[in-house]
Amino acid sequence: MSHVRTPQPKSRPEWLKSVRAALIATVAVCVVLLAFAWPTATSRVENLPVAVVGPQEQIDTVTQKMPEHLLELHPVANREDVVNGIRSREVYGGIVLGEQPEILTASAASPVASQMLTGVGTNMQRGIDQQVIAGMQQALQKMASGGAAPGGPGAPGQSGAAASDGAASGGAAQAQRGAGATPPTV
Repeated sequence: MSHVRTPQPKSRPEWLKSVRAALIATVAVCVVLLAFAWPTATSRVENLPVAVVGPQEQIDTVTQKMPEHLLELHPVANREDVVNGIRSREVYGGIVLGEQPEILTASAASPVASQMLTGVGTNMQRGIDQQVIAGMQQALQKMASGGAAPGGPGAPGQSGAAASDGAASGGAAQAQRGAGATPPTV
């Protein structure tokens, strides 16, 4: 009788099984992370419903300065209507124009929308600040070029400190009138 050996199946090393399991787990984790991160990375704000209150010329200025299709402005009568719209979730926020502009946001509704509206408010404030500074500079230039009225700041008999104090307050008053009369830059 002859002895015939039957070949034994080769077993794979244990470390190869471990590497395969690690690769499969890594791919699974990447797919799950991608599924959650993809919407955040690709989302953008478009046609965001926002209530707006103020004179029509200021609303038109805000509309012109905004990128196209960013906001969907809903004109309302007063600030209370903006707040009611936010509470009833008809709008994500509101822009109140006029003498003291403000931005209202529904921060719990959408962090992206809230962040975008906060950015709009920052840009509006930057524009208002620029208008105030320009108004003060113009007022100071007029005063320096001899535009001071008799008995006003810089009049004979008035001290230098009083004259400069009057110039600063006059410029601030003109700048405030300018900021309230013209729409804020967005």
